[in-house]
Amino acid sequence: MRSTPQPGAPHESELESPTPISGVVTTSTWVLDPKRRRRYLQIAFGVGALVVSIVVLFLLRDFLGAFVLGSAIAFLIQPAVIRLHAAGVPRVLAIVIVFVGIIVVLAGLILLIVPLGVAEIGQLQLQAPSLAAAAQDKLNNLQPVRVFGIDVDLKGVTETSTRTSANTCSDSSATRSPSGSPRSRPRCRSS
Repeated sequence: MRSTPQPGAPHESELESPTPISGVVTTSTWVLDPKRRRRYLQIAFGVGALVVSIVVLFLLRDFLGAFVLGSAIAFLIQPAVIRLHAAGVPRVLAIVIVFVGIIVVLAGLILLIVPLGVAEIGQLQLQAPSLAAAAQDKLNNLQPVRVFGIDVDLKGVTETSTRTSANTCSDSSATRSPSGSPRSRPRCRSS
């Protein structure tokens, strides 16, 4: 028994072979409301801008330090320049005065610190042998230590370092072989 088609319902022949419809826009099943779509576009744009910013910063990494330093200097001298300008000094002259002041202060600090550093290095050079000998004595007087059930003895380490330092070359200048030609390696003594 066949059912009678209802008015406006497609016939069986139409269901089997659909005809293409031209000029009709199909809608996606992923239709979003405009607010949600706008939010997703904002997030996508933000992520894209972040990626582009990171790439630009990576490409400019060599030059960026100079710009940051210049910005920091300009930011730090701004209050002094404003005060000088408010006192009636032209702005360009105020900037020059502040920079000259900074250079004088830095030069004074260098003149105070460098001689002290040179004197301290000289003292260290004089005391280095005695400091090294005292450290060697303290290492030699160390008792074995048990760490997590393992005996650690540093005497063997110091003996090894003194033994290897004893294997130094006695003559660093080129010597002559019995045939009269210069040797390429100096003689070294062994322990």
